[in-house]
Amino acid sequence: MKQQRIQPPLRMALSLALIGLLSMTAMAGRKDAGSSRLTGQSVSGHAKRTALAGITAAAAPKRILIYGPTLDNSVAPNEKTVAEAAGHTVTVADEATWAAMTTAQFASYDAIVLGDPSCDNYGGIELLATANATKSVWSRAITGSIYVQGTDPVWHGSSDDDPVAATQVLMLDGINFVAGGPGTGLYVSLSCFYVSESETPVDVLSSIGDFQAIDSECSDAVTIVNPTHPAMAGLTSADLSDWGCSTHELITKFPSNFEVLATAVRPSDSASLPYIIASVRSVNPIDDAGNFVRQHYRDFLNREADPDGLAFWTNEIMLCGSDAQCVQDRRINVSAAYFLSIEFQETGYLVYRVYKASYGNLPNAPVPITLNEFQPDTKEIEQGVIVNQAGWETLLENNKQAFTAEFVQRSRFAATYPTSMSPEALVDALFTNAGVLPASSDRTAAINEFGSALTTADLAARARALRDVAENSTLNQQEFNRAFVLMQYFGYLRRNPNEPPEPTLDYQGYSFWLDKLNTFNGNFVQAEMVKAFLDSTEYRQRFSP
Repeated sequence: MKQQRIQPPLRMALSLALIGLLSMTAMAGRKDAGSSRLTGQSVSGHAKRTALAGITAAAAPKRILIYGPTLDNSVAPNEKTVAEAAGHTVTVADEATWAAMTTAQFASYDAIVLGDPSCDNYGGIELLATANATKSVWSRAITGSIYVQGTDPVWHGSSDDDPVAATQVLMLDGINFVAGGPGTGLYVSLSCFYVSESETPVDVLSSIGDFQAIDSECSDAVTIVNPTHPAMAGLTSADLSDWGCSTHELITKFPSNFEVLATAVRPSDSASLPYIIASVRSVNPIDDAGNFVRQHYRDFLNREADPDGLAFWTNEIMLCGSDAQCVQDRRINVSAAYFLSIEFQETGYLVYRVYKASYGNLPNAPVPITLNEFQPDTKEIEQGVIVNQAGWETLLENNKQAFTAEFVQRSRFAATYPTSMSPEALVDALFTNAGVLPASSDRTAAINEFGSALTTADLAARARALRDVAENSTLNQQEFNRAFVLMQYFGYLRRNPNEPPEPTLDYQGYSFWLDKLNTFNGNFVQAEMVKAFLDSTEYRQRFSP
């Protein structure tokens, strides 16, 4: 239904890194960035376990993109090996590939991973340089869940005596959490990037929100505060404690839509601060940009989305990244665009005007048509029409002609307008039902469809005259707001305005929104009409109880 010209869909051009799985045995002599111990020293309470033990295939394999500079290929388990062992498809993008990617390309993945380069050296934040430089691009693709942790699971998972099973579960739980929901999720390990730092902004995440981290002083005392969270599945506080340096960063500032999953106690002042956080994920599928757009094609255009239109309108929302106000505003504008589109105006809105011209309003109602009448007739005109595709205008015109030709042969129309009526009487009756005082030229044009005939027995002429009235510009303008409000009920709620769960079982709700829309001169944003329907419990419960 998109009226703008759309470029052909972008194709992914990512080169897969050919990474061989190295020995699971820890590399002797490597020093933990957060302690003075060397690999091989004993850690109380933890026995060596086989790497990747217990990892089972994902119920629904996902596409994972890892930022290459943060992947330590020399050790395993790491984010790549853990995800692949669970059945996910993993792509590793080097800096050049990453820098060349578009928001749409990032959004084609279920999750993006900024991993742990195994904390070989303190700091290492320079590894994030390209990710930081391109954050305005990739962050816009993040429409799903976000997970951030302040430790180095790859390092701890690679040593002989560390809790290998716990580290791989920690990584996989986090990746599964961000990849498993709607949209594109983000997994971030702060590794050792902020070791020895006082409270410091996490620049690479600044396009998503205000995050700050501080050195954890190698805290080993961890408490899981939300054990039922999916990112903590199968883990206990003991599993994450006493690694010799269980944490490297504590997260002192984060957006309000994040929750704390685990905390650690800083030795110097015994402060218990977050070190694992995750965004609060909506469980309603309609909150996903792609699902939202697809549903609008079904609800307003009675068809599945064409690939170009789906990509365009989804991207309009995704450009907001994690800016909640921007997302809300874009969803409202995208939603309204379906009613305002050429495709709907020339199909669904035409059906509305045909009924209005033919019969006026329903008895004791301020609207001319019911949902059961509207849906099949709109589908008839919409059949096969996709605006901007080759031949769409011809197909639309043929559909209009076929619909009106069939409409005037229906028993209701025939009973209302006997063929013995004169052309003048028929046309005047149609304009009267429409509530329009036509210009002399408009009235004459409709009458002239019958030529010199004295009756209206010519069915083709009847259909043409009906279209002349239904497509009258005054009628179009006059009914625009009324139809806009009615389509809120038909499109979003899939019911008539006077049906349950409408409290008064009449048109009070419809009249309220029409009055409000008129008060704001048709400005649906100021009237907050579209927003109210999108946010309504009735609409949202269509997709999630």
